[in-house]
Amino acid sequence: MRIGIVASSGGSAFAGGFRALQSAGIVDRFLVATDRPCGIEDVCRRFDLKTKRFESMNNAQFSTTAASWFRANGGVDFIVLFFMRFVTEELFDRSPVYNIHPSLLPAFPGFGALQKARRRSFRYLGATLHRVDKSIDGGIIVGQSCIAMNPIWTRPEVEKRSYLQKVYLFLLLIDLARHGAEEGLVPESVVTHEKWKPGTFANPAICDPKIATAFSKLAEEEGLPEGLG
Repeated sequence: MRIGIVASSGGSAFAGGFRALQSAGIVDRFLVATDRPCGIEDVCRRFDLKTKRFESMNNAQFSTTAASWFRANGGVDFIVLFFMRFVTEELFDRSPVYNIHPSLLPAFPGFGALQKARRRSFRYLGATLHRVDKSIDGGIIVGQSCIAMNPIWTRPEVEKRSYLQKVYLFLLLIDLARHGAEEGLVPESVVTHEKWKPGTFANPAICDPKIATAFSKLAEEEGLPEGLG
C-alpha cells in the first residue's frame, strides 16, 4: 500500500506504529508532508522515508499542495493526519483522509481534547479513528479505543496510554486496509464483518495476529505488558 501522512507533530505515534509494522514484517510505502520543522521529520530521516515540507500556507493552499505532491509521487491509497491544523476539501475530496483524535468522539472535539477530558474528570480515556470531512472531528467513526480512567494515574501515565491508543488505532487502520475492508473503509462493512469484532479495549479490534502481537510487544516495551489498562 501507499499511505500519505500529513503531520506537524513530534511523530511519536507514527514512529511507534511504523516500528510495530516493521516488527510484523509489513512494509508499506509512506509519503510524509509537513508544514513546519517538527519531530516527525527526524522520524522520517531515521527510517529513510520520503518527506516534504510546505511552509507559510493557509489551510486550503497547504491541502492543495500536499494533494498535488502525493499525486506527483505516484499517489496514495489513503492519508492519515498527525496534524495540528485543519485540512480542507482540496485534500479529503481527492483521497480518503483519516484522523486519530484523543477522545471518545463526539465528546471533546477540537484541539486539546485530552486536557479537556482531564479537567472535566472524565471517567474514560479514549481515542477515535474517524473519516475526515468538513466538520470538526465529526466524520464517520471507523473505530474507537476506550479504557477506564484510574484516578491514581499521573499525567505522564495518562499520556502514555493515550499515545498507545493512537498507535493502536493507526495499526487498526492499516489492518482494515490490508485485509478486505470495503473501499473507503466504510464502517458499516467493518462492524458487520466476522473478522472485526470488539476487543478488550477497542471496537473493532485488530484481526491480524502479526499486527496484534507487534502492538503487544510495543506496549510491553512501554511498561504496559497487560495492554492499555
